[in-house]
Amino acid sequence: MKAFLRVLFIVIILIVLALFIIPMFFEDEIAERVKQEANKQVDAQIEFTGVNLSLIRAFPDFSLAVNDFSIVGANEFEGDTLVNMQSLFVTVDLFSVFGGDQYVLKRLELSKPEIMLRVLKSGKANWNIVAAPEEEAPPEAKTDTTGGVSIKLNNISVTGGEFAYRAEDINTIVAMRDLDLSVSGDFTAGVTTLKTKAIIGRFLLGYQGVNYVDGAKVALDTDFEADLNKYKFGFEKGALSINDLGLLIDGYFMLMDQGYDMDIAFEAEESDFRSFLSLVPPIYAKNFESIKTSGKLAFDGFVRGLYTGERIPGFELNIGVKDGFFRYPEMNAEVSEIFINTHIRNNGYDVDNTVVDVKQFRMKMADNPFKAGVYVKTPISDPYIDADMKGTINLETVKSIYPLPEDMKISGEVNVDLALQGNMSSIEKKQYDQFKALGYFHAKDFSYQSLDFPQGLSIPAAQINVSPQYLDLVNLDFKYGRSSLKARGKVNNYLAYAMQDGTLDGNLELRSEYFNMDEFIPESEESEDPGEQDAPSTGETVSDTIGAREGVFRVPERINFLMNAEFDKLVYDNITMKNAVGTLRIANQKVIIEGIESQIAGGKVMMEGEYNTYRVEQPEVRMDLDINTIDFRQAYNTFMVVEKFAPIAEKIQGTFSTGFQFTTKLGNDMMPVYETLNGGGRLQTSPVKVNNVNTLQKIAGSLKMDQLESLDLNRVNLSFTFENGKLHVDPFDIQVGNIKSEVQGWTSFDQSINYTLDFTLPKGSFGKKATGVLNDLAQKSLGQGIKIGDASSVNVKVDVTGTTSDPKISTSLKGTGKRVKEQVKEKIEEKIEEKKEQVKKEAKEKAGELIKKANERAEQILNQARNQAENIKKEARRQAQKIRNEADRQAQKVINEAEGKGMLQEMAAKKAAEKIRNEADKKANKVVKEADQRADNIVKKAEKQAEKIREEAREKAGGG
Repeated sequence: MKAFLRVLFIVIILIVLALFIIPMFFEDEIAERVKQEANKQVDAQIEFTGVNLSLIRAFPDFSLAVNDFSIVGANEFEGDTLVNMQSLFVTVDLFSVFGGDQYVLKRLELSKPEIMLRVLKSGKANWNIVAAPEEEAPPEAKTDTTGGVSIKLNNISVTGGEFAYRAEDINTIVAMRDLDLSVSGDFTAGVTTLKTKAIIGRFLLGYQGVNYVDGAKVALDTDFEADLNKYKFGFEKGALSINDLGLLIDGYFMLMDQGYDMDIAFEAEESDFRSFLSLVPPIYAKNFESIKTSGKLAFDGFVRGLYTGERIPGFELNIGVKDGFFRYPEMNAEVSEIFINTHIRNNGYDVDNTVVDVKQFRMKMADNPFKAGVYVKTPISDPYIDADMKGTINLETVKSIYPLPEDMKISGEVNVDLALQGNMSSIEKKQYDQFKALGYFHAKDFSYQSLDFPQGLSIPAAQINVSPQYLDLVNLDFKYGRSSLKARGKVNNYLAYAMQDGTLDGNLELRSEYFNMDEFIPESEESEDPGEQDAPSTGETVSDTIGAREGVFRVPERINFLMNAEFDKLVYDNITMKNAVGTLRIANQKVIIEGIESQIAGGKVMMEGEYNTYRVEQPEVRMDLDINTIDFRQAYNTFMVVEKFAPIAEKIQGTFSTGFQFTTKLGNDMMPVYETLNGGGRLQTSPVKVNNVNTLQKIAGSLKMDQLESLDLNRVNLSFTFENGKLHVDPFDIQVGNIKSEVQGWTSFDQSINYTLDFTLPKGSFGKKATGVLNDLAQKSLGQGIKIGDASSVNVKVDVTGTTSDPKISTSLKGTGKRVKEQVKEKIEEKIEEKKEQVKKEAKEKAGELIKKANERAEQILNQARNQAENIKKEARRQAQKIRNEADRQAQKVINEAEGKGMLQEMAAKKAAEKIRNEADKKANKVVKEADQRADNIVKKAEKQAEKIREEAREKAGGG
């Protein structure tokens, strides 16, 4: 932080001075030169516009305004904005400009600055942007690199500021929004008094995924006795408020090269329970001024000592509430008999020295009493917990106590009776007799309805029994809208998951007659949730950090659930799956489909795959599907991928079967990023009819052959691949009557197309108009020495480009006709054949039998290859999962061995564990990729062998 303040201050002051001493008439030219020189000094991009030097705005002083000032990172932080502000305004004493070598800067005003400080897991900070390791002069120095000119500053102000500090290495975030700050004093003096006033409209403090202060309004008004040489700031009876809680603070805070030193004591300014109640965000946000309260408050504590990467300061917080009470005037019930006695303390150095002692917490909601107590010590090395909780909450009374939104309805009853006592080591050693964990959670007739759940969520009954080993989900009966779900099972390791870094694992059985996942997807993903702790993506702003929420579903860490599911009808994205049965696993931030079988659109579907959110900024999906006998038109109306890449399916009568695999990344809307779609497979059809396709109509019109406007095709068998958002179709044959064609090409996700159709057109299929078209084509190909009139068949190439809705057709001859000698020979052979019709008939029968056997043999080879390929892929995925499981075991072992050995070793162990998992994931992906390639090669080789067998049979059969 200290380094950042130096860097930012020096950059701003140097730019201001350089711009200030320029001649007025050359502002723009010299400002651009200053910008170029400044960028040479930093590993970042500095930008600003609208430089304006004036004697009028702050008369009788000079004023300088710099608009749209920004510093954008480079290298690892490329695209990340470190500083961005609407304007930077400076006023300079007029006489100091002409009277000597000391410029007196009266004010430095920053309008709507956004500052985003970020530390990566590697420990690298985005504010270390100085290009060369030159020793910096501190901002308070009286001599600057601008030729011996001194700087004197009296006032700094910030309006509408936003600030975020995110340390990914220690999972900490501090964020502020709507910051107004005023600091006045002599910044050039070694020791000075800085009169400081600050208001933060919204403050967030989070650590390890928990927001300890969330959306609070904070104000500070104090005089700092500042030693600017040591960066030490002392204060006495300073006023600090958090929402309605006013605190008196005494002590000092000092920036150091390797951390902070502090000795700060605080206590509540008033002993009124009302001020403490304001710290509860929902209550403070809801008509807080009108609440009637009573009760006494004791609130005090201190933070004392050094904070570095290796140690923390000592601290203590004491909270006491006696006979607290609150009630909204428009409500007919209250919360009363609130008693709190809490002490949190740490003698310093190690987080493991923290002790949390909630001796008493009890209250009465209307006529429903609730009480709890918690004692926790050694939370890192071996957490000891002694906790109890007991009470009944009648949710009907909530709406009598708290002014719920008009759209919200809630009812039901929740009962809890729980007691925990013992060390986590007892659980880890499976010494369950040495750990007490008994109790239950029970819900009855629970119902809830709001804007987020407009169709009403209800739980007629649910019960969880607690034991040291596991949570036993005895039953859960869940309903939402038309959806219903019954669940039961066990959840293991819940204490290690809650208290340490353990993995929550369990087995669940899910059963539903009807479940519509679309009912649970909100119409909008926008939110004002300040609690997101995810790593920022490139280009994130302060507003993103404070208020943004990702649109993707993030699979939680440290979860390993195996779920056996059975759904009579399951709906997702308007896809209806009937009799869906299979197994899901949640592990390693993935949802893994180990195997699901269902009926979709009249066909049978088998699927395996995974949804991976390890990189939550862009999750990935991998899927293997085997679809049998599905109707083309139903597939078009059901699957978006068919609509995107094969819109012709809407015009096809018939069914198809396919097996394919694909991978793709997902966008923030949970939809595929089609440019990243890769994969491939095979497709086989029944006899099909294709009608009313504009592409066919244009081809038929171009060749003047009406019979091509609609197709009656025998079975089609083709291979296809997805490559970076394009569906590539390998060459395959179709036949319409006695017209043959080979088809190949691609369709892009944006509906652009590029296909080639190589037609073999027998002369007998020509009409008068078609003959004219072909003769015109022949005129363009006279160099081949061919006469169309003497040919028995003509090869025509048709290129189809444009889009699926607006195809462009071009035609040309390809290897047209035969030379005259070959044509004469062909006619003689035709006459001989005519005289030997019976012989030809017998030959055709033999040829048909030969081709039939060849097709059977070819299909047998293909089936064997496909089965072999499928086994290879399944074995590869089994090996890949084995690699990941072994890596998880090794990673957890590294973490376990580091437990209790200090924060640094634990952090290093976590990084080592993450590296083990990443390397294993790469190795596993490589195994799968190589297996997929080997499997595909086997299938391709079999296809060539099968085609060779068919070709040889056709040749033996005389081409029949």
